[in-house]
Amino acid sequence: MPDDLVLIPPQSRRRWIFRPYGFLLPALVVMVPLVFVPCIWAALVSVQDYDAFERTGKFIWLGNFVSALSGPLFLRAVLHTLYFDAVFVPGTLLVSSVLAILLHWRRRRGALLEAVLYASFFVSLVASGIAWRTRYRPDGGLINGLLMLAGCEPVDFLHEPHLVLPSIAIMNIWRWFPICTVILYAGLRRIPGDVREQALIDGATRFGVTRHVTFPMMRRPGMICAVLLIVISLRGFEDVYVMSRDGGPATWAITVPFLMYRTSIEQFDLGPAMSIAIMLAFIIGLFVFLLFAMCKSHFVPARGGRVPEKDATPNGHRHFYSNRAGACTSIAIGLALTVGTIAALVPLYALVSTAMNPSGDWAWGIQGLWPKRWDASALAGVLGGLGGGRALLNGLLVAVPAAAVGLVVCTPAAYAMGVKSFFGGASLRRAVILAAAVSPILYIAGTWRVAAALHLWNTRLVVFLIMLAHPMVILALKAYIRSLPPDMLDAARLDGLSDIGILKTVVLPLIRRGLVAAGVMLFVIAWNTLSVPLALVNSSDKQMPAAFAAELAREPWLPWPQVASAALLTALPVLAVFLLCHRLLLGEAADWAEGKYPEGRQNRGQG
Repeated sequence: MPDDLVLIPPQSRRRWIFRPYGFLLPALVVMVPLVFVPCIWAALVSVQDYDAFERTGKFIWLGNFVSALSGPLFLRAVLHTLYFDAVFVPGTLLVSSVLAILLHWRRRRGALLEAVLYASFFVSLVASGIAWRTRYRPDGGLINGLLMLAGCEPVDFLHEPHLVLPSIAIMNIWRWFPICTVILYAGLRRIPGDVREQALIDGATRFGVTRHVTFPMMRRPGMICAVLLIVISLRGFEDVYVMSRDGGPATWAITVPFLMYRTSIEQFDLGPAMSIAIMLAFIIGLFVFLLFAMCKSHFVPARGGRVPEKDATPNGHRHFYSNRAGACTSIAIGLALTVGTIAALVPLYALVSTAMNPSGDWAWGIQGLWPKRWDASALAGVLGGLGGGRALLNGLLVAVPAAAVGLVVCTPAAYAMGVKSFFGGASLRRAVILAAAVSPILYIAGTWRVAAALHLWNTRLVVFLIMLAHPMVILALKAYIRSLPPDMLDAARLDGLSDIGILKTVVLPLIRRGLVAAGVMLFVIAWNTLSVPLALVNSSDKQMPAAFAAELAREPWLPWPQVASAALLTALPVLAVFLLCHRLLLGEAADWAEGKYPEGRQNRGQG
C-alpha cells in the first residue's frame, strides 16, 4: 500500500483518489490542448494523406509509414544518425569519464571547473553551434589557424561531406559532457571507500585501482549516460539546423530529427513527417523507460541506508601524497583540469572575440585568437538595425513571466504526482515523461492548429503558454517533493492540515532550493527554445532570441561578427542568471553527485 494512503480513513479514501485532480487542473488546462491533443492529432495525421493548406485528408492507414521507410532520404538520415551516435556517444563518455575520475582523484572540489562546465551547459545549442562555426571557419577559425601553424592546408569542416557530421558531433560532445560528468561523478562517490582502501593495502597503484575497481563499478552510470545521450541525439535538430544550414553538402548532415523538422515545418508535408515522428517517439519512449528503470535501480542506496560516508576519505589518498610520485600525480591532475577548463571556455570566448572584431585584424599568427582592436560596432548593429534588441525584449517578456507563473502551475501538479495516488496517475506520469522526452516537432504541428483556432498564432502568448507547464520542470519538482520525509507529511495530516495547507506550510518551505533551481530551468528553457517560435511565430518583431540568432546564422550574406554578436546576445542573459544562482545550482548538483540523498528518499526507496 502506498505510504500516503496509510493514515487515510476508509470513508474518505474514495474522495482522496480524485482530489489530486484539483492540483493537476492548472497544468492540465495548458498541457491537454497544447501537448496531449496535438500528439493525438499527429497520430491521426500519420495515417492520412493530409493537405496542410486545405486541412483535409483521407485515410491511407500505413501508406505514410511505408513511403517513409522506403524513401532514400529516410534511409540516408537513419545511417547518418547512427554514424552521428557512433561519434557522439563514445566521445562524450570518454571525455566525461576522464574528467569525473580527475575530479574524484583531486582532494579539493574544482569549483572553477564546475562553474565553467555548467556555464557552457546553460548556453543554448544555437549559441554553441555558432561558437563552433566560428572556430571551424576556413578564413580565420582557431582550428584552421592551428592547422596552418603546423604547415597544413585549411579545411572547410562544415562543407566537406565526410567531416560535417563528426564536426557537429564534436560540438555536441562539448555541449553535453557536463551532465554526464555529474552522473559519472555520482557513480564514483557511491563506490565504498573500504574497497579502494583494501586494494591499496594489497599494493595496488592508483591506476590499478581505477582499472580494476573504478571502471567495473562505473558500468551502470555509464550505461545511464549512454541511454541519455541516445535520447538527446534522437530528440533535437538544432545543431544540424544551425551548423549545416540545409542538411550539409549533398544532405550529408541530415539526421532523422532534422528530416522530421524539414518535412513538417518547412515543407508542410505533414503525413510523412508525423509518421516519422510517431516512429521516433516510439523508439525514444523505449529508451526513456529503460533510462528511468536504470536510474531507479542505480540511485537506491544500498542496504536501505546512506551511501557510505567513507567513500572519499583522505586515507585513500595518503599513500599517493606522501612521496614524490604522488606530488607529480597531483600536479598532472591539476594541469589536466586546467586544460579542461580552458577547453571549455574557448568556444565561449570565440563568440566574444569574433563579435568584437568586425575589422578581422588579429594580433597573433593563430587567427581568431586575439584581435588587435576591440570594437562593439557589430554588436550595436545587431542590437539596433538587425532587430536583436526586439528579440531580447521578446525573450524577457516570455521567459521571466513563464518562470514565475510556470512555478505556480507546475508545483501543485508535481505535489499531486509526487505524494498522492489517484485514478489514472500512473498513465499520466508516463505521459508527462514521454512529453518531456519526445521531440517537440511531434506536437508542434498540432499546436499550430490549436493556436490558429484560438487566434494565438504568430504571438508571443502561444510561446508563453507552452512554456507554462513544461514536463521537465514538473518532473524535477516531483523529484524534490518525493525526497521529503513521509513521516512529516503524515504528521501534518494528523494535525488536521488540508492538502493546500500541507503544500503551503510544509512542502514549499522545504523545497525552496528546488523551486529556485526549477525557476532557473524554466527561464533557460523558455529563453533557449527554438522549435516552438520557428513553427508558431512568423513575424521578426515577435521572434525569440534563439530563433533570431539561428535565422541570422543561416543567412549566407551576413558577416561573421554579426552572426557571433547575435549568438552572444542569446548567451549573455542565461549566463547572467547562472552567475547569480551558481552557488545554489552547484551546491544542489554537488549534493546529488556526492550521494547526499535526503532521508525521505531513502525511506521511500525511490530514485
